Amino acid sequence: MSLRSASPRPQRLAIGHAVHHVKASGETMPKVFEGRALEIGPHEERALRRGHSMRPITPRRYHAGPHGVDLRVNGGVVATASFDLRR
Repeated sequence: MSLRSASPRPQRLAIGHAVHHVKASGETMPKVFEGRALEIGPHEERALRRGHSMRPITPRRYHAGPHGVDLRVNGGVVATASFDLRR
């Protein structure tokens, strides 16, 4: 994914993402992950790449079904995607 500034001035951005995990009831619950701070120049374009492990961990149980992911810049959602987790 790429991010392009529309501003004529440099900007400092906080980049993060949220994974909308499927709960046992079938509802989704977002878990927000803070990413990094990034300074981007006027009208500059940057490529963004981030992976997210779905390996089992103690406090979280993963359930099969459609999960969502969104990209957040300064706390606002700027892009969304979804994937289907199968067992």
